[in-house]
Amino acid sequence: MVPLAGRLGRALGALDQPNTRKLHSSAIPRTGGLGIFFAHILSLFLIALLGTRVSALLDLNTDFRFLWIGAVIILALGLWDDFRPLSARVKLPVQILAASVAFAGGIAIEPGILQEFLGLSSSFISYFLTIFWFVLLINAVNLVDGLDALAGGITFFVCLVLGILQILSEDYLLAMYFITLAGSIGGFLRYNFNPASVFMGDGGSYYLGYMIAGLSILGSLKSQVGVTLTVPLLAMGVPVFDALFAPVRRFLTGRRIFQPDNKHLHHNLLALGLTSRRAVFVLYAVTAALCGMALVLVNIYDEEIGLLLILICAGVFAALHCHGYFRYMDREKLGSWFRDVGFITGLHQDRRRFLDLQMRISRCQNPDELWAVLSNGMDMLDFDYAEMHLTQNGQQKSASWNWSRPSHRPDLKESGLFKLELPLQCKEEKSFGELWLIKDLRRSPLTHYTLTRVEHLRRAVLRCLLSWQPNQHHPGPRI
Repeated sequence: MVPLAGRLGRALGALDQPNTRKLHSSAIPRTGGLGIFFAHILSLFLIALLGTRVSALLDLNTDFRFLWIGAVIILALGLWDDFRPLSARVKLPVQILAASVAFAGGIAIEPGILQEFLGLSSSFISYFLTIFWFVLLINAVNLVDGLDALAGGITFFVCLVLGILQILSEDYLLAMYFITLAGSIGGFLRYNFNPASVFMGDGGSYYLGYMIAGLSILGSLKSQVGVTLTVPLLAMGVPVFDALFAPVRRFLTGRRIFQPDNKHLHHNLLALGLTSRRAVFVLYAVTAALCGMALVLVNIYDEEIGLLLILICAGVFAALHCHGYFRYMDREKLGSWFRDVGFITGLHQDRRRFLDLQMRISRCQNPDELWAVLSNGMDMLDFDYAEMHLTQNGQQKSASWNWSRPSHRPDLKESGLFKLELPLQCKEEKSFGELWLIKDLRRSPLTHYTLTRVEHLRRAVLRCLLSWQPNQHHPGPRI
């Protein structure tokens, strides 16, 4: 199936072109997911023909019928994106739609104790948890699909382990789904190892994430929800962590949350000097270890589970710290961020005092009154010297005012002075003059908000000056 899907991708132009984020040097078809999909269906069909007590379980009841409908929707979305790239604004709603179809068919995470804690409707919490679970795993597999055979190998391990767990639980129907899906991925890996001749594309990664999410929920309906969903979450630790941390990382670095980048786990391993193959095998080893922990987790209870999870979290934290994932979250940066939030929202006292200064400026009726208000505000803004020069009727002749800190009048020829000349001019009007501000950095450093406040001060003064002009009928200046 995979070579046929690859030839179809080349014929129709669904090719992954090389760029700065990609490691391959030639165009490669992105339609390998079609091979996985049809191999999975064909495998289940052939099993149904065997006529055994186990194969007789393959019946399209409501749960599986809706699961397959959602799978077709998510596969079609991925294939469309493989042929013609779609924006996140389009993909996310369709992912939610596919998950909602599964939810409508009864594939839902029970809220359990969360309902009592939040005091919300059980159906609402169940829907939210189910949609989040589907979208998380769909995008987790998609984001980790950055190296040859990486996403395929990880999902192969996960499906194999989950299939074994279902056999141990004597749920042979789900076991068949997981094992046949693992076999389909194994067939695909034959063509996807470095150097790959075909990629699974978004169609394949979306389909794998969707099926693992849905089948995991179906398994949880027959046992303890917490433990059963913890197992696939732990087994898929590598892609799930990447999916959860990627938007946080992009947010902290000022990027758009859905903008692709080259800071994923596999990119970090390549940056350490590993080859593509070695990076893949390292992540295979991590996934295999996590899958082993998942098998152990099923057979231990109570305090032992808590201890194991604590050890796993500690190991993950140490690994993240070594790779520098917390360099954006040190105490100084977090403190600066909270100060910014307080300043913008007006929670900070200095912000409210500055807003009061702006209001008093807006009520001034003449230049002398304006300068009196500005003089009182210079101390709050922590400047040491200020001058204001206003032109009269557009002529060169000007009126001037100056102010200096009584306890510290700087020598304007000294070094270490921070000097600003602010033009009191807007795009549609003539210049009204200048405002000069000087601060001695040897006395005190600039605050975090100095430049922001200075610009807002300039705009407040300019609006005040404009309000004195006769016949002002325009809605406001473009400052």
